[in-house]
Amino acid sequence: MLRLMSAWFEHLSRFDPGALRLVRGIHLMLTVVVAAYLASLLAQSQSSISAFSMSVLAAASGAHCLLFTPIATRRQEAHDILRLGCLMTGLFGIGALVGSIAADQAPEVLKITWIMIIAFGFSLDGLGPFGARAGRMIAIGWLFVIMSSQPHSPGIWLPLMAILGVAVGLLVRIGLWRPDPVTTYGRIETRLRNLTADDIEACQGSLSGNTTPPLSPARMTELRKELRLCSDLMTGDGTVKGMSPETAAMTQLALEVVHDAMSGLSVEARRSLDGSKGFAEATRHLVRNIRGEKTADTVGIDLAWAHPDREGSRKDAFHTLRIAQAYKRLLVAVRTRDPLAVKPDTAAGGAGLPWWQRLSWWLALQAGAAAALAYAIGTMFELSHAYWITLTVIVILCSNLGPTAQKTFQRTAGTAIGVLVAMSLSPLLAKLPEMRTGLVLIAIPVILVFIERSYTVAAGIISFVVVVGLQALEGVSILELWSRIYDTVIGACLGLGAAWVLFPKRSGAGLQELSGKFLRTCAEYLQVASTDGEENRSSYLDLRRDAANLKATVKTYRIEQAPWSSVSSSANGLDVLVIVLADYVVLYRQVHASVLAEASADEAAAEIAKLIVRLDARIQEEFRSVLAGEEARKTDGLSDEWMAALPVSAFDNPDLLADWVAMLYYARKIIRCIERLRQDAIWSEAFRGVSVKA
Repeated sequence: MLRLMSAWFEHLSRFDPGALRLVRGIHLMLTVVVAAYLASLLAQSQSSISAFSMSVLAAASGAHCLLFTPIATRRQEAHDILRLGCLMTGLFGIGALVGSIAADQAPEVLKITWIMIIAFGFSLDGLGPFGARAGRMIAIGWLFVIMSSQPHSPGIWLPLMAILGVAVGLLVRIGLWRPDPVTTYGRIETRLRNLTADDIEACQGSLSGNTTPPLSPARMTELRKELRLCSDLMTGDGTVKGMSPETAAMTQLALEVVHDAMSGLSVEARRSLDGSKGFAEATRHLVRNIRGEKTADTVGIDLAWAHPDREGSRKDAFHTLRIAQAYKRLLVAVRTRDPLAVKPDTAAGGAGLPWWQRLSWWLALQAGAAAALAYAIGTMFELSHAYWITLTVIVILCSNLGPTAQKTFQRTAGTAIGVLVAMSLSPLLAKLPEMRTGLVLIAIPVILVFIERSYTVAAGIISFVVVVGLQALEGVSILELWSRIYDTVIGACLGLGAAWVLFPKRSGAGLQELSGKFLRTCAEYLQVASTDGEENRSSYLDLRRDAANLKATVKTYRIEQAPWSSVSSSANGLDVLVIVLADYVVLYRQVHASVLAEASADEAAAEIAKLIVRLDARIQEEFRSVLAGEEARKTDGLSDEWMAALPVSAFDNPDLLADWVAMLYYARKIIRCIERLRQDAIWSEAFRGVSVKA
């Protein structure tokens, strides 16, 4: 039993490092319970509104403020909760005013007003991430105004319950214990370092055999994802430092080079390397630094063991020098302590425009039209839970067609599974009301764990909770629960249809523009010769930003072209190719600077400089040709002539040789990435008949 629980927590950590999301979900659950209980106590002092309605209002306001506040520092979260709380209170206040004026017509007037509220909420998408979250909260929040105003409006109790719920949510989230993102980051970094060190030691131990041990890329990738999550939660003052996710990616690339190079060595070369005391000492030195042991010194790695024999195998010499250069890179990477700061928001394309020009009017039109159709269908067919249709529209409609299609499939599949599970367990849970209540409470934190990682799972759990809750609170029969499925299907079709027909925002044109921008940024990044640290960091951030933007657009474009990929998780690979190309561009520039610095002290510096110019020109020509839509050029064979191309004096400097081999290797990788880009089906489809202007 303990082993199963340990395995479950280990699996959970891959979705929720350090229980950051799980604790947030527990806080959400506590907010719902405490706010509902306090509201029920207040209900005893009046008779104009039921205790149930007051409890729902208080719980909903507090829960939604927490739900739409991302994990951050206490100060950042408190600021977000208060801002969202003011919006929710104002929304409930407007609802109370409209309901009081409408009097007996309040239910219908509030439903019609909901269409305008939804359109307004979706228009806020253009104001940035907070605007998008606030808009969705406003659109959903009005539903509770409608539900509490049947048969008449609760009046002043609406904003009062909002204030109560927000106050409870703020006290619970900010006042109670929560995992420290910095400590969590340290634990994940330690696990990643130990995994890297274990892999290096396994590689060294495998030299006595003919095969290298398998790399653990899946586990390392999971740890890097956890690093990314925690890195995004750091404060922006730069005081916290550690191994950044980018550095972790470079570390994994270096490990892959070690594996690839060792697998390419001959049996004689492997035995020679296994018996080399210099290599053994270099490995021990590297492992101590990777693990962060206090006994590790700060000197570099002696590469005398990698000195090639001009009479020996050129292939073995090449792979040995690749191992040496990978060791150098690993040592630099594990010693790097980057500031872990919250990344600046780069999504606002019209940051300099007035706020009214940045509103997403086209998205507001899509949302308003879909919501109006949902209301019309619900009224025409007299559906008992017509608000499910409108609520589905709010949930699945996104700013791009691709994510909308993805959420349509995820929401529909998750809802169907959740309802079927709830219906199958209904006879058992009806006999065990305590278990039913416990399952609902436990499910709330689990929703928060999966809502960003696997929305299909989250949607299934949400539907399960809603169905079980309706049975417990309103006594809804099992037969009526089928409506949850077809209402969801209707709402999903309306939302997807609006996104498809009304000013659809497709990713094809964006893919063309972002691809050209990314490739130009790569080419320009390789041309920058500045040694200024701040300028280098700025150009590096530009490169990573363009790569991330292109990767996100590729994902949405793939979903638009093949909607089933959002369910099957099938990947084309272009999004991965973009990040890999960016990484190799960065590595090439780094080793380019090292070769120039080492060659400056060599008597044959002029000859080496000519080779570097030749290699740089080859890469730039490749970027120019792909931007112009031309076919791939034939390689010049420089990487195959690496020993013959170098002057004899260079062989006295193993550091220069290792960096030169790495430079050739990265150049080859960059060119191959560009060739794969030309061959990619998504790229070809998006750029059919179109060339990306240089």
